[in-house]
Amino acid sequence: MLWELWHGLITPAPVWARRAGLLHQSIALEARYRRCRAAWDGHYARCRAVIEQAAGQAVPGGTVVVLGSGLLHDLPLDVLNARFEHILLVDAVHPLSARRRARDFPRIELIEHDLSGWLDPVAGLLRLPDDTRLAVSVNLLGQLTLPFEDEEGSAPGLIAAHLSLLRQAPVACLISDTVWRTEDVHMGTRVETDPWHGVPHPDGIPVACWSWEVAPRGEISRGQRQTHEVCAWLLQPSAAGD
Repeated sequence: MLWELWHGLITPAPVWARRAGLLHQSIALEARYRRCRAAWDGHYARCRAVIEQAAGQAVPGGTVVVLGSGLLHDLPLDVLNARFEHILLVDAVHPLSARRRARDFPRIELIEHDLSGWLDPVAGLLRLPDDTRLAVSVNLLGQLTLPFEDEEGSAPGLIAAHLSLLRQAPVACLISDTVWRTEDVHMGTRVETDPWHGVPHPDGIPVACWSWEVAPRGEISRGQRQTHEVCAWLLQPSAAGD
């Protein structure tokens, strides 16, 4: 708790991100990773493998844009640094650990941006640079709508806009949870939630799918565990005029 309080005070974050609770969410994510690393590292390794596969399909040089860069554990930074001239890491909050690691890669630029387009009306929607060769959305889409759960009908529009942004790139990689599952062994209950809010998944077979134990038993309560089903897609770019 003291670790989280201290990082809440010293981590740089825009005012809108603090007000929306995104700074707290980022710090809580890092704290959970520290506690659940054994359960999370396999998920992060699979993310890195998929992103490396996508990078191999992109023309070298130019810019790679990562939406939802987070803690950086799910990014093959050595691969991206070797293949692209510029690495844009975009998120509402960049944790201190990510900022420290980014210093080892001079091609990295950290961008604080509201990827929903709702929390920071001054910035507006993100646009990909003209020289973008690869766009990656990693473990973000399911979290994107959380600040707007009470806004009826907003979630599908946010998800559609996010997918449209990705498809502006010649090569795009989407890694997203598709099901949130909470199980309680004491109560014998199992609850599943659709983080896509009914929006259809991209056409085509995912390049990979796996289970991510987000909260092993004991993390939330003695009998409860949370698992996310995760899939990865390589998206086709939008046709001109779409």
